[in-house]
Amino acid sequence: MTGWAREHGAGRYVGPVATRWPMVHVDDLAELYVLAVTKAHPGDVLHGVAWESVPVAAVAAAADIAAGGIGRAEPWPLTEATEVLALDQVVAGRRAVDELGWQPSRPYVLTNTPGGTRG
Repeated sequence: MTGWAREHGAGRYVGPVATRWPMVHVDDLAELYVLAVTKAHPGDVLHGVAWESVPVAAVAAAADIAAGGIGRAEPWPLTEATEVLALDQVVAGRRAVDELGWQPSRPYVLTNTPGGTRG
């Protein structure tokens, strides 16, 4: 998303301003993989989700700041974005926490980005 912000002069997001994504820090996800291999039952389906509902417009604004901008975010027309990205997701990782003891501890995506705030 930082590359898109550099290329277009502002962070970009797809869909309504209320669009959300589930997110997880890569290091927390790696820890979940270890727990899944060592503790999960064959066939278990677990979602590696630390934050269930992160506003994509806020992530786009944080990406703009990371790209050297002032935190602007603008909608990316669906007709232009459909071949690249078009998602609104809310997924919970509760089962991985409850059954495997997974404890995501890395920074929230919006506080781990220059200029980001917890949204």
